[in-house]
Amino acid sequence: MKPPELDLALLCEGAGIDAEKLRAVLNPPSGSTSFGTVASEFPTLNKEGVLSIISIAQKCGALIQISGEGAPLNSRLWSPISKKMDSLVSDTKAILGAIPHMKEMYAKDVRFRIAATIPGPLRDMEGFYRYFENTALGMRRLISEAQSELYVMVPFIDETGFATLLQSLEYSLRQGVRVSFISRHLSEGQRNRMVLDGLVAISTGNGENLCLYDANLEEDSPVSHAKVISRDGGEEVYIGSANLTASSMERTIEIGVFLQGSDAKPVHAFLEAIMARSAKRWP
Repeated sequence: MKPPELDLALLCEGAGIDAEKLRAVLNPPSGSTSFGTVASEFPTLNKEGVLSIISIAQKCGALIQISGEGAPLNSRLWSPISKKMDSLVSDTKAILGAIPHMKEMYAKDVRFRIAATIPGPLRDMEGFYRYFENTALGMRRLISEAQSELYVMVPFIDETGFATLLQSLEYSLRQGVRVSFISRHLSEGQRNRMVLDGLVAISTGNGENLCLYDANLEEDSPVSHAKVISRDGGEEVYIGSANLTASSMERTIEIGVFLQGSDAKPVHAFLEAIMARSAKRWP
């Protein structure tokens, strides 16, 4: 059920009624208003619209009927309760001010789905997967759906966690998708690089579509703590708490979001800007 202030705001917005003028009509110097007064002041309202406004004001205690009970509408009078009328109109004005922003927001092509890792011991919480996408499954889906490019920015990788996505990443590379990792410890022989060496070998035989970057904006100063995956210029991004580790895929509570639409594209541009300022480790 919508709150009465929202109903009134939608009525005013639809009929082009100014909230302050509505206050003046419902709370005139004479101390009472009528159906006929409201109807004559707001010709864009039909009979149902006028009755709705009066009914909403009554529901909020801003109008009390003082005469004409059971009589024709034009014979009835309502008396305003000034404080409640002020509160009703003030709330209505606030909602009216927000309506353009809300219309703009909902007109966007943005879609999202929450992602989560729920560890095995918390099986009683797995019902939340009715609303959430499993982190590992969602990442595999995002990677497999890449058509041209894939950016992965994550600080920590281990063999077990990375294996969760390995098949999807291999598939993308073999399909000619350009895959870029932005992480820590990507020099040859370092921890994350050793995990990624299998992809390096695959890439060498597939047009060298893999690039590895150490996310260091300043010498010896690692700045990568973000966990983000983006495909195809930001057609879809994952933003969340999960590293590519066994813990994040299975054992720890993680939460994030898969985001699609125009609001996702700046995330891809952000990762590109980080890459441009990072140290390239492969090829």
